[in-house]
Amino acid sequence: AETAPIEVKGPAGALSQICITFGILVAFMVGLGIGDVDTDDVSSFEIQSYWYIIFAIPIIIALLQILLLLTLFPYDTPVMLKTWKKDKELKELMTKIYIDEKTADERIALIKVEEPPKEGDEENENDPSCNAVCCSPRYARASWIGCLLSVFQQLTGINAIMFYSNIIFKGLSMTNTMVTALVGIVNFIATLGGLVLLFFFGRRFLLFSGSVAMSVTLLLLSTFAFMHESIGMVVSLLLFIVFFELSTGPILWLYMAEIMRDKALAVGASLNWTVSLIISLSVPFLLKVISVGVLFLIFAILTIIGTILIW
Repeated sequence: AETAPIEVKGPAGALSQICITFGILVAFMVGLGIGDVDTDDVSSFEIQSYWYIIFAIPIIIALLQILLLLTLFPYDTPVMLKTWKKDKELKELMTKIYIDEKTADERIALIKVEEPPKEGDEENENDPSCNAVCCSPRYARASWIGCLLSVFQQLTGINAIMFYSNIIFKGLSMTNTMVTALVGIVNFIATLGGLVLLFFFGRRFLLFSGSVAMSVTLLLLSTFAFMHESIGMVVSLLLFIVFFELSTGPILWLYMAEIMRDKALAVGASLNWTVSLIISLSVPFLLKVISVGVLFLIFAILTIIGTILIW
């Protein structure tokens, strides 16, 4: 968000979601090679040794990221460079982002940095305190709305599906491996559509319409789960993923960045990951005491509450 050119900051923010979903797709495809202890020979390579490859791949990618940061992009962000008054490095970076030097100078002038409060000032407008962004009438409404939207994004159950689709849909007429592959493919393709919609519709419209559609598809998914209708469950699941990636998936982060101050945005992101962690830890235990239909009914009710919040 701090490095992308101003002209494409919105789509560039959503582009990060495309990169994330592409990474998820690749991870799902690589994971397809893992053997099934219920059907495969337990002494096979897929069960005994393939997991070495699974762990080696992220290590290689992490090393590649370090190499790229040390060679191709050894800079901090423009905002931080201006904050630290590193004008030479800032000019060098901006002329790489903007080929035209005049445009680079104009964009440098537009960069707003957080300055330390002057002595005697109760509140610095450029850098409000954590207490101010949460409690001050000037910032609190946007902060609380952003944080609640961040929490409700996870309460749709999206990561329960991403993490445990092979467990949730085990025993269907379709193999759990096939369902997992479909989830990854549809998730990535739908994100591309979400990026296109950003150019034609407002953030709130996409968030609201997407949440309505997700509520309906989760209710359908719950209903089909109670009926043990495999095809209906898979279709509802894929439609839910499509609507998520056309709305709250990529747009939430852009919406939060546009209405919240930096400190509040950090709190919102932390809440998002905290709820994601709680769901990822609790779903396996919940599935032992409640059915899949009840689980998705709970997610549907929570998504409806989130939709009312957006409205």
